[in-house]
Amino acid sequence: MDRVLITFDRDPVSISEKFKSGQYAFVPGLGENLRKRFIGSPFFKEFPILRNHTLVSNAEKFPMSSRDFRKAVFLSLDREKILKRSGIQASISKSMIPFPLSGSEEFLLPRSNLEVAKRHLSNAGVVQGKGLKIRLLTRIDPANVSVAEEIRDQLQKSLGVTVEVEALPEKEFGIFANMNEFDLILVGWSAKVRSPEDFLRPYSPMASNSRLRYKSQTYQDYLEEGMGAILSKDSSLAFRQAQIEYLQTEMVLMPLLDEKFAVLQSAGLNGLQFNHMGFPILNHLMFQSKAVGRPKKMKR
Repeated sequence: MDRVLITFDRDPVSISEKFKSGQYAFVPGLGENLRKRFIGSPFFKEFPILRNHTLVSNAEKFPMSSRDFRKAVFLSLDREKILKRSGIQASISKSMIPFPLSGSEEFLLPRSNLEVAKRHLSNAGVVQGKGLKIRLLTRIDPANVSVAEEIRDQLQKSLGVTVEVEALPEKEFGIFANMNEFDLILVGWSAKVRSPEDFLRPYSPMASNSRLRYKSQTYQDYLEEGMGAILSKDSSLAFRQAQIEYLQTEMVLMPLLDEKFAVLQSAGLNGLQFNHMGFPILNHLMFQSKAVGRPKKMKR
């Protein structure tokens, strides 16, 4: 290749037109508009990346300090509806470890059950419709706001609690999170390394920047056991037990979505890959210049 042009373009209409006309060989990180335009077409590709979205409770404050109340909240959520409203390309999380890492294949999360959720709500001493308010903190970007609003709507309808969504810019979000000014918080995590433990350590009692306000020595012991194990099967078993402590026994958080990386890729581009953080790998790229964007007839 004689020249590589990288363009920063945020206009969905412009991107769509330029891709179809052959000006863009590939477009990474598609927003909802472009995803809807191209999903189902031969140019729409998905790449697995290690990024997930999780709903975390503040178990230091009432009402989230009540295990029954936490279970009422998490068991009442329909994550299929959350995915549909999110506007991102993703799959429903099975555990704290996203696909395709080892341990992601097992479903460790309890399934939604509104009847059981209401029993836990009653056990927590909360009466539906009696003015209880909980604060849900999120970043201000559209995907997170959509997820937060769907969670709000479901909790208000199912449990009769008032949920206030606070969507903040990144700096303010960090300040309010550090001040403990939330009952629920939406967090996202992208792995720095391809390892299951990289998704478990942020919720350790020892983590300096954890959004989870809960201390569990049981979780910490299993986490350390898994990190120190020599055999992968022993590591996987310890990590599984650590997750059961948080996802089933205490139910202090709920992984929601494992994100996928949506890309537009022209017909003439082969060998395009992305690493686990969504950065392109161009080492083995092959490019046929006459077949960019919409397929064209080749001149003889």
